[in-house]
Amino acid sequence: MLGSSLPTAWVDELGVLGDRAYALKDMDTGTVASAKHPRRWPQLLSCEAEYQTKPKPETPLPSVSIRLPTGEVVQGCGPATDTMLSGFFGSNVSLETAPSGELLRETDRTPAHRDVDGEIVETEPMGLGAPEGRYHDCGPIHILTTATLRTLAAHNANASFDRVRFRPNLLIDVDGDGFPENQWMG
Repeated sequence: MLGSSLPTAWVDELGVLGDRAYALKDMDTGTVASAKHPRRWPQLLSCEAEYQTKPKPETPLPSVSIRLPTGEVVQGCGPATDTMLSGFFGSNVSLETAPSGELLRETDRTPAHRDVDGEIVETEPMGLGAPEGRYHDCGPIHILTTATLRTLAAHNANASFDRVRFRPNLLIDVDGDGFPENQWMG
């Protein structure tokens, strides 16, 4: 889902305070819904989530409000929210928070040649390098540069490389092209 732009943020070992603390879980597959699978979840980036009050360090996170593209707003976790979101997404989903244990996300590892023997991987672990307690893909902070966006666009003019697609925590405006993030430490 889309989030909010923040003029300032509290950052700790879990990342930006409140970031990726809630997720939509597909209750039939046990996987976390992801905009990385637009055929499966085409409506996900048309929804906007925001906290009902500003998160504060060392306090429980507040409830969220989700604005659907229909204009409807759902608030907080619970059966009524899950029912409304399930109807909107056409899947049995639940708004979840505070993950623990292994999280799974959908993946498509279908071989290019269908005659390959072996198991087709449909799920994979999520948050391999991320601290427990949030729904991060890999690490707690996602940094992206404008140079990377320009370079990607130059390599495929038919695709959209809008920053919203990547949902970075921090977008850094740099001159030039290439992938400067690859040279950074950390």
